Amino acid sequence: RLSLPGRGRRGGLTIGSPITGSWSRNCAAYSNVEIVMTPGPDQVIACPNCGALEQHGTIVAGNTGRRVSWSDLKVVSPFLRQPPKFVICHACHSCYWLADAPGVGLMPGPFNDPADWPRVNPAWRMAPVVAEPEEAQYYAFLSADLPDDRDQQFHLRLLAFQRRNDSFRSDLTIDDPKPDPVTGEAILSGDAHANVGSLLGLMDPNDSQLLFLSAELHRALGEFDIARDLFQRTTALPDLKVWASKLATLSEKQIATVRN
Repeated sequence: RLSLPGRGRRGGLTIGSPITGSWSRNCAAYSNVEIVMTPGPDQVIACPNCGALEQHGTIVAGNTGRRVSWSDLKVVSPFLRQPPKFVICHACHSCYWLADAPGVGLMPGPFNDPADWPRVNPAWRMAPVVAEPEEAQYYAFLSADLPDDRDQQFHLRLLAFQRRNDSFRSDLTIDDPKPDPVTGEAILSGDAHANVGSLLGLMDPNDSQLLFLSAELHRALGEFDIARDLFQRTTALPDLKVWASKLATLSEKQIATVRN
């Protein structure tokens, strides 16, 4: 299981996948599968910086079926989806923690009486779905508005790293030793390299629980010998032993791309 304990009030290191649409409007897409997620009403929020309305889905019930864990600690659970923790406002283009946005109200859920919809504020219905910043927008925010809180810095830099990796996610797994065509491009440079360097600087090198992440960051930097050695040390942690051993092999083969 690729998750680590929480750091601060923003939660642990298991980061969910970004939402792609309004769940209550799209729940029919899951009606013919054997694993069920029950969506709740869409939550309308206000940007804490400009007050513009946005919305995100909620869930009443779900499960971890078809969950995919990635070597950069990102987790995708199609039937237990969460909105992004950090979002960018569509109106003022400022970034904020979703937890800091004041709630405005709840839209009628998928199981409400259809007669409830005409009574919904039109501005709520027109509110766009919250969106995670693009990679470059993370770097711009970190450059202009770096939080003083180290835990927030840590999580933002990790989210930026994962966002960068979204361009390189593929069907290749940790069991597949062949390199990706893009493995050279996947090695970090520029802002991405600087971000990971800063992320490593926020980590305690003696914290065994962060050893796996440290190894993965060095692999992404193209520092394969360091990554291999760190992964081999990580094999002492039972929950990560198999992953660490296989990623050590990928490091020996100088493969930098994120794997699942």
